[in-house]
Amino acid sequence: MADGNAALVTRGSDLVARLSKDLMRQSEFSSLTLSIYDTAWLAMIINKSGEGSGWLFPECFAYLLENQGSDGGWDPLQQSTRSLGYPNSLCLTDCIIHSLAALMALCRHARGPDPPADVSSRILDARSFLHQKLSIWTLEDITHLGFELLMPVHLLLLQEEGIKFEFPSKVKLFRKFQEAYAVDLDWVCDEAPCQVPLFSLKAYIGKLDFSRLGHVPTSACVAASPASTTAFLIDSPRWSAQCEAYLRHIVIRGPGKGNGSVPGVFPLELFEPTWVLATLLENGFTKEHLGAAQVDCFFSSSKAFFPDADDTSRILTLLNLNGYNLSPVGLVARFEVEDCFATVDTKMPKRVKSISVNGNVLCSLLQCL
Repeated sequence: MADGNAALVTRGSDLVARLSKDLMRQSEFSSLTLSIYDTAWLAMIINKSGEGSGWLFPECFAYLLENQGSDGGWDPLQQSTRSLGYPNSLCLTDCIIHSLAALMALCRHARGPDPPADVSSRILDARSFLHQKLSIWTLEDITHLGFELLMPVHLLLLQEEGIKFEFPSKVKLFRKFQEAYAVDLDWVCDEAPCQVPLFSLKAYIGKLDFSRLGHVPTSACVAASPASTTAFLIDSPRWSAQCEAYLRHIVIRGPGKGNGSVPGVFPLELFEPTWVLATLLENGFTKEHLGAAQVDCFFSSSKAFFPDADDTSRILTLLNLNGYNLSPVGLVARFEVEDCFATVDTKMPKRVKSISVNGNVLCSLLQCL
């Protein structure tokens, strides 16, 4: 980076300053895209706290109603997919999972107190939308983490609501589901604190004994996942004031700023900020360009709720770019598997081999040479 390129240096410094300011806020930080899927789960929570009755987050259901498309579905990535010229199939799995959860919320509200007058027509429209999407969906080249759990579980939950879908890839999908669902997770009930990210906790409703999972919530509740925290709150035999407070905080203070929507992960204090900072430092910016105090802020405030290879490799790269000369032995020991690096703890079922994770690990190892 040439020192004379003042405009570029200023833009880089301003970006890091904005991130460091967000990181230092006590309200925590996440710039992840707002998630229809997680918002739909919050919309299904019945208030059992003893303070009032009805739905705990009616604003989340209102957000779903406002964002149901004219075609009956929820496709939050449609605009970006079209504008960037990506094939529609690239985000089809996301679109289906979002819409399955939103349809389930419609069904729950349809038999709850004060349903919308047009809820029946909305359900019919959503069913038609999903029927069309599922009819063209295949398992080929799917990289969506946990799809083999989330899609079947939502299809089964909708079946309990009287809605059943048949589609060409259903048999293959449920074959994968049986393999993933068969994993022994009894140890989760006894491991305290829990050391694996239970992003798909809702997939194990009926399999895990939620009365034995009281040790799972942390300061980031269940894996910093609003949907998994909601599943815990709904199915735990005892109401969790901690989980309720976490969800209320996200609705009010999260990226949606009180509009009823929530992101897929909150907080996300380490992953995205370190990507930004490491990328800048790898491409010619220096600590002095970006502001030494602002760079140091990343190290003082960032924290991970669960170790994973992505965060670990990016942080290792970032620290070594700042002269710490750390060894990659811990990274290799924890995440290396047979022919690649696993994304998370090897206790978790191996589902998707991530190209980006292994690319980040490779960059980190090369930086250590």
